[in-house]
Order: sequence, then structure tokens, then C-alpha cells
Amino acid sequence: MAWKNPKASYVFIFGVGRGNATFIRTGLNHGFIVDMGASEDFSPADFIDKNLIPMLSEYTSGEKHTPRKVAQIVLSHPHTDHLSEIGRIKEAKPGAVALDPALLTCPHHKQPLEGMPDESLDWSRIKNPGGTEGLVETYKSLYEKRTLPLQTIKYNLADDVPGLEYGIYYVRPPVCAELHPKVDHEYGNATSLVFYYRHGKQSLLLPADITPDAIKQILYDKDGTEKRYTIFDKNSSERNPEWSTKTVDQPSLSSRLGRLGLTVLVAPHHGLESCYSPELYDAIKGGRPNLVVLSEKRKAGPNDGKTDSRYTSEAGAIGVEVDVEGNRETRRYLSTSNGSNILIVFHGSDSPPKIYARKKAEDLIALVS
Repeated sequence: MAWKNPKASYVFIFGVGRGNATFIRTGLNHGFIVDMGASEDFSPADFIDKNLIPMLSEYTSGEKHTPRKVAQIVLSHPHTDHLSEIGRIKEAKPGAVALDPALLTCPHHKQPLEGMPDESLDWSRIKNPGGTEGLVETYKSLYEKRTLPLQTIKYNLADDVPGLEYGIYYVRPPVCAELHPKVDHEYGNATSLVFYYRHGKQSLLLPADITPDAIKQILYDKDGTEKRYTIFDKNSSERNPEWSTKTVDQPSLSSRLGRLGLTVLVAPHHGLESCYSPELYDAIKGGRPNLVVLSEKRKAGPNDGKTDSRYTSEAGAIGVEVDVEGNRETRRYLSTSNGSNILIVFHGSDSPPKIYARKKAEDLIALVS
């Protein structure tokens, strides 16, 4: 089994109810996982392990490191709807540790290295539902032996893919505490790592649950913002050796969005009103993405929050052709909350992306292989 288009990027956004789970197969055939949510009746980790891992090339982050099928896992922040399956990262099967990544990147509470600013979490302000304490302890254990700083891949391969790049942006947690001194849940959301991915003229933004105040901090490169960035081009990597490990002169998120636009926005905090950001929309070339992805269920109770109607309006997205269960439709938004799974194919060319929505994730495999 092999990928239908070996140089394309394949983005799977899984339907896990109110939660996040995304898999990206890059144009270099490396695998990225961003968040590891799951639902009662669907395990993205099982799906990835069975259907996608076998088609990946191994990635190694250095001569002394064991090659891995998953190049990087990014856990955006330690709220448990993003972490349901992180126990799978620790599964150690001799000769086949499928979900053991070369890089694991997540907010943490380690003490800073000499010369580095403090970016440690205040765990007393991270609030999760009762009964999820085991997940939190697993999360903490995952980075016990990891070394700082947080980073993206340090690219040093011979094969270049034009227009392939990604970045991680975040606000250091002590600065998040200043932005949100009173409401703990807002503090936890503000610590989210924001993941940006581009292949050619197509791009994806995964802002997790980041708050409007924190995304504004990132967009304007304010003090407290951290940037990590990799361009999959050997010459670029040699010119910018520090981009993957420390904040220097990497592209700002607003510069990328303003110059190149945005194809797919996974709405912050599942599309809830509380995290809608006018500044984010203002930063995007043309004032809106092509497509918005929502993961919030309809409001069922007084404490459930409400999806912001602007995401589903004409102002929320331009609209693209989507194949929904075999039927072609023009859609401004898609939702994963009812179990729908989304596949987005970036070809790295001027052609528009191919976008598919299926109730059964397994139905997407025939489209990529």
C-alpha cells in the first residue's frame, strides 16, 4: 500500500466529538500528530497505527536517535479533551513503537535552561474534569526525560519540497497568567501551542483552544511570544540554524497569513463564542479562510457554550468544493462533532485542495492509497 500522490500532504481531521485529533502526512512522507482526542466509539490512534503508520518513511532527529515513523507529536495544552489517547505514546512493543515520536512538543513545567526565559506551566491553574487525573499524570510523565527547548524538526535531508514549511507559536505560560489573572480555564486555554502548516499555496492553522488575548499576542509578536519554524529546504535550514529551537527572526504568524492567506482554519476552542478572534480574521489575506472546521456540538445545556455564528456565515469563510459522502458541495464550514472525519489533500501546486468528509474514517483510505 502506498500514497496515491507521493509528494502531496494529507491532513486527517478526526471526528472525536468535542475534542481535537489531527494527523498530517507531509510531502516528505513524515507523520505529524497534533493532539490526541478520542470518542467513545472511535480511536484515531488505532486508525493511524493500522492505516497510516505503515505508509510512512522513518524520520530521525540525529545520528544518536532511533528512527521513528512519527516525526513529531504536538500536544497543544493539557486539557484532557485533547489528550484522551496519550497513553498510546508510552506503549513499548519490541521492534514496533508506532506512536513513539522523534519529537514530543507540549507545554511543560520544567525549569528553564540557563539563558532561557521561564515558560513553565502553573499546574494549580490547569482545570480538568474529575476522573481524568490519570491522563494528567501520564501527560506529565511524557516529558520527564525530554530536554528543552521546545522545537520543530531540524531539517537536514537531501530531498527538498518547494513551499513546504511549518511553525509552532505560543505565549509563555507566565505571560498567559498576566493576560488571564483570574479565570483559570482561560489561562489553560491561552497556553495552547498554535500549529501552522503550509504546502505550496495551501495552508492549515490549528490554534487549539487559544484565547483572543493570546492569539493577539502572537499575531503582533509581542513580548512573551515564542516561535519555532522549519522550512523543508536544506539551504534555508543552513541559513537559519536557530529557527527550530529558539525565538529569533522566524516569520511571524501574521506575516504568513497576510501574505499567503489561509486555506483551512480549525476554529479556536471548537468554534465557541468565547474564543472568536477578530484580530485573527483581520490578519488573514482577504479577511477570511477558504474553509472553517468546527468541533463543537450544538448547545445542549446552559454550561455548554455556544458556537459563534460568524464561522458559518459568509464572513467566516470563502467556501470551497467538498466531497461529502460522494456528493460534491460548496461549503464554507465542516463540523466533526457528529462523527464526520475530514481529509484534506494539498498538492503543493496552484491547484485547489481536495477535501472529503466521511462518517467512517476507513472510507478515506481508498482516497489516499
